[in-house]
Amino acid sequence: MATRAGAALKGALVLAAIVSVGSCGSSEPRGSAPGTDSASAGCEIHDTTQQVADRFSALGKVITTEWCAMDLAGGSSRAPGPSDIRMVGYFETTAEDMKAVLDAPDRTFEKAEPEDIPDALSASTSEKTEWLTSPDANEEITAGLYTATFHFDRASNKILFDTVNPTRTEDEGVVVGG
Repeated sequence: MATRAGAALKGALVLAAIVSVGSCGSSEPRGSAPGTDSASAGCEIHDTTQQVADRFSALGKVITTEWCAMDLAGGSSRAPGPSDIRMVGYFETTAEDMKAVLDAPDRTFEKAEPEDIPDALSASTSEKTEWLTSPDANEEITAGLYTATFHFDRASNKILFDTVNPTRTEDEGVVVGG
C-alpha cells in the first residue's frame, strides 16, 4: 500500500515540476526560424573559434569566424525540454584545408547562393564570392546526426554553415548552447 501512495506522490511531483518549468521563461522571442521576416532576431554575432572548431573540425582549421545561434522555438515553447538551435555563420580556413575539402573524391559540387542568412552575417559574406555546395559533403560532415548546408568559397577560403543542432565532433549529442 505504501508503494502505491509513494508512486502517486512521485507522479504528482513530476507533474508539478513540468507545469512549473513550462511556465518559466520570457514571453519575448529570442530567435527566429529560417526564412522569416525577423531573420536577424536573436542573432548576436560571436567571433569565438572554439564553438565552431568543436563542431566542424573535419573541415579544417578555424582561423577566423563569425556566427550566431538562434532558438528556433523563439523562446516561447510551452513544453519543457530542449529547443532546436540554429547555428549559422562562416569561418575562414587554410588554403590547404579548403583544397582538401573541395578536391576530395566522391564529392560533386555545384554553384549555389546561400539562402536565409541573417542580415547581421550577410554583410560579412557579401564580398564577391563563388559559393559551392555539395549534398555529398553535407551528409559526410553531419553523418546524418543533424541537418546542415555548407557552402565553400575557394578564393577566400571561407566556409559558410547553416545548421540545426550541430553536434560536437568528439561528443555526439551535444548541441550549441547545451
